[in-house]
Amino acid sequence: MRFSRNWRISRFTFYLSLSIAAVITLYLALFAGFVSDQSERHEEHLHMHLRQLVQVARNAVGGVVDDYAAGRLDRDGALRRAEEVVGRLRFGEPDGTNYVFMIDMDGVPLVTPRDVLPEQGTAWDYRDPGGIYVYRELTRLAREHPEGAFLTYSFVVPGTQEVQDKLSFVLPVPELGVYLGAGLYLGELRAEEGTFTRWSMALASVAFLLVAGPLMAALVVLRRGNRQLRGEMDKRRRIEEVMRESESRYRSLFENAPLGIAQTSGQGRLLRANPEMARMLGYPSVRAMLEEAQNVIEAIWLDSRSRAEFMRELDKRGELLGREVQFKTRDGVPRWCMIHSRQVTAEDGSVLYTESFISDITGRKDAEEELRLSEERFRLVAVQKDQMVYDWDLRAQRMRWHGNVRAITGLPRERWDEGGIEFWKERVHPDDLKATLGMLDAVLAEGSKSIKEYRLQRGGGDYIFVEDRGVVLHENI
Repeated sequence: MRFSRNWRISRFTFYLSLSIAAVITLYLALFAGFVSDQSERHEEHLHMHLRQLVQVARNAVGGVVDDYAAGRLDRDGALRRAEEVVGRLRFGEPDGTNYVFMIDMDGVPLVTPRDVLPEQGTAWDYRDPGGIYVYRELTRLAREHPEGAFLTYSFVVPGTQEVQDKLSFVLPVPELGVYLGAGLYLGELRAEEGTFTRWSMALASVAFLLVAGPLMAALVVLRRGNRQLRGEMDKRRRIEEVMRESESRYRSLFENAPLGIAQTSGQGRLLRANPEMARMLGYPSVRAMLEEAQNVIEAIWLDSRSRAEFMRELDKRGELLGREVQFKTRDGVPRWCMIHSRQVTAEDGSVLYTESFISDITGRKDAEEELRLSEERFRLVAVQKDQMVYDWDLRAQRMRWHGNVRAITGLPRERWDEGGIEFWKERVHPDDLKATLGMLDAVLAEGSKSIKEYRLQRGGGDYIFVEDRGVVLHENI
C-alpha cells in the first residue's frame, strides 16, 4: 500500500510538473511572438518617422526649388538658400545628435555637423568599420531611388569619438543636384533589444528542460524567470520611451518649421497647425486658430469653389505639389500661398487626414503683378509715341519687342521675338553692322548708356534710319 501511494504521488507530481512546464513553454512562445511583433513595429515606426522628417525638410526647401526653376535664383544662390533653410532644421536634443543633412550628388557634404566629417577631401573615400563607403553608398541610393531609400551603416556620434550603427533615409532633390537625409543612432536600442531576445530564448530553453524536472525546480525557475522578465519589461519600456522621444523630435520639427504646416479632415475641419501657419494667417496663437478656424473652407480659403476643385484633384492623385492658391487672414485679407498637400492613408487605403505645407508668396505675386502693369504701361507709351522697344536678356540670349513694331518695320512683333539677336543682325545694313556691334560691345563692357544711328531693313526690303537708345541693367542676385 505504501509503495502504491508513493507511486501515485510521484505520478501526480510528474503530471503537475509537465502541465506547468507546458504552460510556461506556451507562455514564452506567445511572449516571443509579442517581442518579434514589437520589434517589427518599432522598426516600421523608425522608418516612418525618418521618412516624415526628411519629407518635411524637402518641403521646407520647396520654395527655393520653385525660385530656381523659375529663374529667380541661379544654382549657387539656390544652394545657399537651401543650406540656410536646412541648417535651421533641428530635431531632438540641442547638441544635434540627430540632424538633417544635405549632400550634393558628387558626395560632398553641404550641411552636416563639422565634428562628424572626415578629414578634408576624404569624405568620398570614408569607410565605416564594416567596409561600407558611406558617402558613396548614400549618393548611389539617392541617384537610383527618386522616392528615397534607407541605409544602415556605422558613423561617429557628434560631440564624441564613439562609432555607432546608424539608420538613415535619403531623398534626392534633383532640381538642385543634392539630396537630403536624416538618421538615428541605433547602438543603445540594439543592445537592449539583443539582451531582451537572449533572455527570452534562455527562458524558453529552461522551460523545455523543466518538462522532465521536479515540481519545486520548476517553481523556482518560474519565479526567477518572472523576475528576469520584469527586468526586461523595464528595458522594453525604455525602448518605448525612445520611440516617444522620436515622436517628440518630429513634434519639435513640426513646431519650429519655417513654413506653415496644417492637417485637415476630408470634411474640411482643421485638426492641427503649427505656429508659422497661425502667424502667416494673422492668428495670435495656434489655439486661437484651432478655435476660430475650425471650418477651413469658410475661415481660410478665399474661394470655396477653388478648395472644392483642389480637393477633387487631390483625391485623384493623392498628392499635389507647388499649387498656388489664395487664402485669407483672420481679418479677411487675401494672401497668395504655395501649397504642397498629400493624403495620409490607413492600411486599408482609407484617407485619415490631409497634410499640407504652405508658404506665403504674396510678396512675389504682388511684384509679378506690378511688373506686368509696368510692362503694360510701358507698351502703351511706346505705341502712342510711335516707337518700338526691345529687351535683350544677355544670359538667355532672348529678345522681346514692344510698341509699333509692325508699323515701323513692316514685320510682325512675333517674327522679331522668335528671330532673336541673330535676326536683328541680319536686318542691320551690312555697312553699319560692324560699327553698331562695336558700340554694343563697348557699352556692355562699361555698363553705360548708348545712342547709335544705323540703317534697318524693313519687311519689304527697303532701309530706314533708326536711332537706338539703350541702357545696361544689372540684376542683383
